[in-house]
This record gives sequence, C-alpha cells and structure tokens, in this order.
Amino acid sequence: MTTQARPRRRSRRKSKRGWFILIPLLLLAAGAAVWYVYFRPVETITEEATGPETVAVFPQLYRETVSGTGTLEPLRTLELGFDVSGTIIQLASVGDKVKVGDVIAKLDTTSFERSLRDAEFALEKAKGSRESTASSQTDSQMGLQESIKSAQLSVQDAEREVQRTKTDLDLKQQLQAVGSESAETVKTAQDSYNRALDTLTKANLNLQTLQESQGLKANSYEQDLRSADLSIQAAELGLERAQEDLAATTLLAPFAGVIASLTVTEGNNVSANASVLSLIDDSQVKLAAQIDETEIASIALGLTADVSLDAVPNQTFSGTVTTISPIARIVSNIPIFDVTITLDNSQGLMRPGMTAEAEVLIQEVDSTISVPSRSLQSVRNRSYVQIKGDDGAFKLQPVKVITTSGLNTIVQADVAPGTEVLFPEDPASQTNTQTTSGSGFRLPFFGGPGR
Repeated sequence: MTTQARPRRRSRRKSKRGWFILIPLLLLAAGAAVWYVYFRPVETITEEATGPETVAVFPQLYRETVSGTGTLEPLRTLELGFDVSGTIIQLASVGDKVKVGDVIAKLDTTSFERSLRDAEFALEKAKGSRESTASSQTDSQMGLQESIKSAQLSVQDAEREVQRTKTDLDLKQQLQAVGSESAETVKTAQDSYNRALDTLTKANLNLQTLQESQGLKANSYEQDLRSADLSIQAAELGLERAQEDLAATTLLAPFAGVIASLTVTEGNNVSANASVLSLIDDSQVKLAAQIDETEIASIALGLTADVSLDAVPNQTFSGTVTTISPIARIVSNIPIFDVTITLDNSQGLMRPGMTAEAEVLIQEVDSTISVPSRSLQSVRNRSYVQIKGDDGAFKLQPVKVITTSGLNTIVQADVAPGTEVLFPEDPASQTNTQTTSGSGFRLPFFGGPGR
C-alpha cells in the first residue's frame, strides 16, 4: 500500500510544473493576437479613378454566305447511237474534244449504197409507168373524141333524113287526098320515114353511149393517174429513206464537247438506237450543292457563289445559282435542298465528278464594324454609337445595323480605322477596386476602421 501511494504524489508534483511553463506561452500568444487585431496597419477602401472603357474598331468588308457541298456535273450529257444497224468502221476515242458537226463514228456503207441505188431505180420506174399510162390515156381519149364526133355527124345526117322523108310523106299524103298519088306510093314514103326515124334513134343511142363511155373512162383515167402518182410518191419516200439511212451511217457531234465513254469498238455490229458513246459538254459545269433546310430561305436565283475544289487547291471559281429544288430530299434524316450552281469552265480545270464546296453570297456590305450590342443607342428609330473624337469627347455616330451575333452587332459606319467606340459597362457587373492607402486600427466586432 505504501509503495503504491508514493508514486501518485510524485506524479502530482510534475503536473504542476507543466502548467507553470504553458501559462506564459498562452499569454504571449494572446498578446500577439491583440496587437494584430488592434494595432496592425489596415486597408482603406477607395474607388479607382479610371476613364470610360472603349473598344477600337477597324472597318472591313462584311460577307454573309451559305455553304454547301456537292459533285460537279457537265452542263449537258448525251448518249449517242446510230438510227440504223451496221458494222462500225470508224470510232472516236475517249477524251477526244470535238466540235459541232465533227464525225465521231461511222458504219460500213456498202449495203446502204446498194439500197440507195435500188430506190433510185424504183423511182425512175414509177415515173416511167406514170408517163406510159398518161400517154395511153391521151391516145384513147383522142380516139374516143373522134368516135363521138363521127356519131354526132351520124345523128345530124339522120335528123336531115328524117326531115326529108317526113316532108316527102306529107306531100304524098296531100296528093293522095286529091287523087294524084296512089296508096302504094304513100306507103312507100311512110316506110322511108319510119326507117329514117329508126336510124336517128340508133345514131342518138350510139352518141349517148360514146359520151357516157367518155365520162367513165375519164374517171378511170383519173384513178389510174392517181395510182401512178402514189407509186411515184412511194418511190420518192423509199429514196428519201435510203438517203437518210446512208446519212445515218455517219454519227456527227450535235454540240462541242468531249467523248466521255464508249460502249463499242471498231468492227462491232451495232443495232439501231443502241448507245455507242457518251458526249458531254464541259464548257460549263454544274454543282448540285446540298443546302440545309434552315438556310435555304436565304438562297435566290441569280446569286453568285465561290466554289473551291480539293483537286484544284488555292483557286476559287465563280458561279451563279441557276436552279433551286422545290422539294427537299432526306439525307441521314435531315431535309436537304439541291441548289444548282453553274460555272464557266473555259479553262478546263474543272472536271465532272470532282467534289466541290460552294459559298453562296447572300449579302456583301462595305465599311462594317463589329461593336458590343449594348454600345448601340436608338434615337428616333435610328441607330447610333458613341465614338471618341480627337479632343477626347464622345459624339453620336449614325450606323446601319446589318446583323447581330451573340453579344456583338455588325453595323455599317463611316469611321476611320482605329476609331474608339464607347463600351458602357454592364451595371450588374460594376465593382469597386480596393487599394492600400494608409494605416490604423479597427475596432473588433464593429466592422469599420478605428481611426
């Protein structure tokens, strides 16, 4: 028990000595803190004196464009072939440049020349037959005219004979009435008169028959001549067809261009209307640029476009919008409109199939500057900005608003390069700048300088 109590008494004495060392250290720290709080130099808050903020502007050209990509196409593409069948004996090569009327392909003409000679012979034969028919008709008509004239004379003779016998009969009948002529004489006169009448009747019938025959033959002759004329027309058509077929053995370039492709070679037999080659007109090319639906409303016919090609770097080509598709097509679930841009290709640098990118110029404005939108002021429906003059004073400068993008606005203004435009601060973001300007002490818990 005693041995245990001693150690406890020694332990208490050691603890008292530790407190004597710690208390001075705590007092020293407290004094330092009091000095820092009450006697250290303090910062006074002042507002920095600065002038209004400006932004320097430099007028430049403003261009608003709409971009689109596509593939070049020739102005015209035409698949050409022969209108007749035959064997090719002459053919142009791919890449050959041709002019209007140049021979680009030719067929063997042997059979076509023979057909032409046959057609010429058929026409001559038809013409000869027509002449023969006409001559025969002329002879027949002349003979019939002579017969009619003879029949007319016979009728006249018969009429005179009837008149004579009738006069003789009347006279004998009168003499018989007075007893000067016998009944037999009168009967003889009557018989003569009857025979004269019968002769006249036959003569008239013969004349009528000949006249009717003349009318019928005239119709027949007309039909024969019409048939002969039709034969001549048919022969002429045959000759014209043979001439056309012979001419069709030569294929001529309908326009100036370049042979783009061939489907046959020399010595091949080709059918009528089968494609032989493809001719393109590359004096101008077309670019079907794909324009997004959000930008198509800005595109109009006649707008100019700058076209660049990967195949022809460092060079831009100028074109014109010539067609605008009225209907969109869906590409990757996005409506796209095709806008055709036509470009002059007289230098031959652009080739169909090349990919190209176009920038269609929507508007172009000279002397534009970009200013913060809050720099704009409106007075009586007109827009102004404040510019700094040589004397340091600000004055209103009229401007024309072109477009707004984000926090900036593009305006057209007649200002010199480097002109300073007033840039008013946003009231919501104005703050004071703190600077150290003296010393003193602050009273604790009162939030202000002590002196």
